[in-house]
Amino acid sequence: MMLKQAIAFIFGFMTSEDVRTVEDACTIEDVCTFGDHDLNILIPPPHGKEPQILFHERVDPFAITRFPRTEFTSKIGGIVHGWPAKGGYYSKLCSVAELEFLGLDRFEPASKSEDLEEEEAHCARMRQLGARYYRNPDHQFDAQKRYYHWDPDEPKVFIGWPANGGVWFLRTTARQEIRQGLGRIGMAFTMEERCKMIDHFGGEFFADPKDCPHLDLDGSREQAENEKVSIYD
Repeated sequence: MMLKQAIAFIFGFMTSEDVRTVEDACTIEDVCTFGDHDLNILIPPPHGKEPQILFHERVDPFAITRFPRTEFTSKIGGIVHGWPAKGGYYSKLCSVAELEFLGLDRFEPASKSEDLEEEEAHCARMRQLGARYYRNPDHQFDAQKRYYHWDPDEPKVFIGWPANGGVWFLRTTARQEIRQGLGRIGMAFTMEERCKMIDHFGGEFFADPKDCPHLDLDGSREQAENEKVSIYD
C-alpha cells in the first residue's frame, strides 16, 4: 500500500475496501483535517509537495511535521490557523485586510509561535474575526463535506475593527451575499476600507464590541457552537 494510502487508512478515514489517496480525500476543500481529537492533525492538499501531518506533542517519522499559522492555496487570501494551549485549533480563510489585522504577511507562509502567550494572543485576534474553533478535527472535515451542498440560508458574517474603536458587524445569508455582491468586502486593502464597505452594505456598529451578540471574544461559546457544524470559512 502506498504511503499516502496507508496514512489515510491508519487514521480511519477510509476502510480497506475503499482506500483512496490523500489527494482524492482533499478535493473536498483546500485543507482536510481529521483524526483523534487529542491530536492536532492537519493534512493539506498536495501542491507538488509531500503530505504534511501535524501531531500535538509527538513527531511522525513518515511525514513533515509542522504547525502552520498561514497557508496559501488557489483561493484569494490566506488560510490562517491558531493553536491554543487548550488543544484543538482555530481556522479561517482571511482576506488581505484580515491578514493585515492579524499582522501576517500576504505572500509568505508562517508557522505557529513558540511563545505560548504570543500564540494565545494570536488566537484571541482570530476570534475577533469570527474564526471557527475545532476541538475535534472531524467537525471541520464534516463541514468541508457540505461545501458542495449549498444552503441559501447559511449564515455569513463580516467583521471590521476600525482604528478608533468599536466594531462593525454584518450578518447575512449566502443568498444575500451573492445578490448584493458582498465579495467586494473581501477586496478591501485595509481594515478601514473593510469597515467602510461593511457600513455601506448595512452593517451595524457597536461602540462596545461586547455588546455585539454574535461575537465570541473570549471563546466561551465554542463548545455549543462546535456542535453545530457549519461551512468552513
